[in-house]
Amino acid sequence: MNPYSLLEEALNQLLHVACWAVMVSDEFSNGLTLYLGDQLARSIPLDVPDLPTPLQLYSGAFELVIADCTWRLDSQDAILTSWSDHPVLQAEALAQLEEMRIQHWEITWPGLDLTLHFENALALRLFCDQTDEMDSGDNYALLSPSYLFHVGTRSHLTVAPRPKI
Repeated sequence: MNPYSLLEEALNQLLHVACWAVMVSDEFSNGLTLYLGDQLARSIPLDVPDLPTPLQLYSGAFELVIADCTWRLDSQDAILTSWSDHPVLQAEALAQLEEMRIQHWEITWPGLDLTLHFENALALRLFCDQTDEMDSGDNYALLSPSYLFHVGTRSHLTVAPRPKI
């Protein structure tokens, strides 16, 4: 199966899966991570005191790691937050995704921009804007139960088996 078909299959597995945690990076990064689906016990808990206890003990069956790409969280009638807001504002708005299930997804080809639509009518939109080969910035990664999908510079998609936790 080609990498794009595998990605579509993984995105289909995300349907009706709930987000149980959102972790916002610091103010010097535009990254964030969504933890989705079953909580999987880590073989070795993370020793990071600033990390909430559930994230120290569990990883998600799915994890969406937004690295360098720009992103935005929309409601039906407003922009709630984006990659350029202060992390405190981001965390407040993104907390609305917790306990919400993904209703449907959209992806663009060949750019691999991704939109996840949640049951509370919020949409998380990822814009793959990393194109500079010299910087080789990452756009996002999706960890599924079987695979790790990495969308790198110029939306180059790579797929590898899921690493052990």
